Amino acid sequence: MSRIVVVLPAWNEEKSLGALIENIYKTICRSEAIHVLFVVVNDGSRDRTGDVARDAKKRYPVELLEHEVNQGLGAALKTGLSYAANITDPGDIVVTTEADGTQPAEKLAELVDKIKGGADLAVATPLADETGFRGVPAYRRFLSRGANLLYQFLFPMDGLDDYTNLVRAFRADLLHKTVQRFGSDWISRAGFEAVPELILNMRTLAPRVEQVPLVIDFSQLNRGSSMRVLSTIRDSLTLCGKIGKSQWPRIGPVSSYSAHRRVAQNSAK
Repeated sequence: MSRIVVVLPAWNEEKSLGALIENIYKTICRSEAIHVLFVVVNDGSRDRTGDVARDAKKRYPVELLEHEVNQGLGAALKTGLSYAANITDPGDIVVTTEADGTQPAEKLAELVDKIKGGADLAVATPLADETGFRGVPAYRRFLSRGANLLYQFLFPMDGLDDYTNLVRAFRADLLHKTVQRFGSDWISRAGFEAVPELILNMRTLAPRVEQVPLVIDFSQLNRGSSMRVLSTIRDSLTLCGKIGKSQWPRIGPVSSYSAHRRVAQNSAK
């Protein structure tokens, strides 16, 4: 029987983490046949995030991993997904999401259904229409759309518009193969840019991708955003250079969409 592993990188999320775990559990566990494990990565939080996770562990299947100091979203994501890769079978499903409560738990069930329906990778995106962002500052919306247009142009994937949103589900087998292919560099970035990096590395395995619409609601955010805009832009451009250096020698930076897809399919064989 397959299992669903939900990875939650968390930094100072004491106000949202407990309710989020409860909501996800109730949403995904619609029958006794579904087994869920939460992997919470407490990334050096200065509040009671760790205590909240330990309290949730009394009621739900929670594994708590802790960084003594804050290492960044990418490092926390790698810690959680490394754990997931080690405990999952190929047919299991791995889910990642923010721990800040800005994104509805029911979307995770939709993503899981997409994987069960045959997708290898399912992504929730607010980019589907103009109503995908609520209370999100204009600069954040601009940064999200601009970054994703850049990734789409340089590294197109069939069925994917959103490379930067963490709300995703994928087959454990896809994670296993990505780790095996890239070794320690399957996630090499410590910051926000690790989120697109993972998808760009998965891209070389030609996964079948599906998307679901999502509304990101910053009115639910219990703390200020931790994103540093200028450093995120710089690091994202550095990531494009790194990925391009490894992938463009085979496909060229502005090759046709079909050529990108064809190379990805061939490299997956």
